[in-house]
Amino acid sequence: ASFWHANAETSIGRLPLSAIDYSTAQSWVSDLTDRLAPATVLKNYQILSKTLNGAVKAGMIPANRASGIQLPSIEVKEQHFLTPPEVNTLAESIDPRYRTLVLTMAYGGLRRGEAFALRRSRIDLMRRHLDVVEATSEVAGTSGVQFGPPKTKAGHRQVPLPRVVIDELIPEIAPMEPHQLVWTSPNGEVLRSSFRSRFWMPAVKRAGLDGLRLHDLRHTAVSLWIHAGAHNKAVAKWAGHASVA
Repeated sequence: ASFWHANAETSIGRLPLSAIDYSTAQSWVSDLTDRLAPATVLKNYQILSKTLNGAVKAGMIPANRASGIQLPSIEVKEQHFLTPPEVNTLAESIDPRYRTLVLTMAYGGLRRGEAFALRRSRIDLMRRHLDVVEATSEVAGTSGVQFGPPKTKAGHRQVPLPRVVIDELIPEIAPMEPHQLVWTSPNGEVLRSSFRSRFWMPAVKRAGLDGLRLHDLRHTAVSLWIHAGAHNKAVAKWAGHASVA
């Protein structure tokens, strides 16, 4: 149930059963793949598929039209951790308007939706931290983007940022209005999953980091915190986890 509530209830879970077809399910799975581990994506899809199969048996829909979609493969090594030089290389390889996005995610451990929903008012440049209070999610089968609280209570948190990130952010966000989103699409709209194909993948290729996922920046932040000697409880808190485990 926790998987469904966190990743489906606010998106594909709100669609009528008859509206969930191959393309809708594939779009949803692709969105999850950008921000979750392959094993977690598979668990979410299994819940959806079992639900649709149950609806078929109950005569509610003629067939499970979400079957046969492309799913991520589970590899022995799912997580990637960048070194500070690799983070810098990636930041230099991406479109300049998203350089600070890469740095903030790599050193702040934000989830993709949390970064896309970050507003100017949530970053304290003087005290060098940001507050995570909001996240975006895409509504499967539509072009809509929803803003809501982080998916767990622990997701509401304050995260420290190193001076190297703050120094890059100052000239970029200091002139912004408090309500403004820190990063948006080229036409000023909320960033969506298309960010991956338009900006992320080309940057990853240029940086020579093939296979790197946007979510791996979150893994990188945790790795860097641990390497810097942060206490386990602090790392869990900054990452938005309820427990150290």
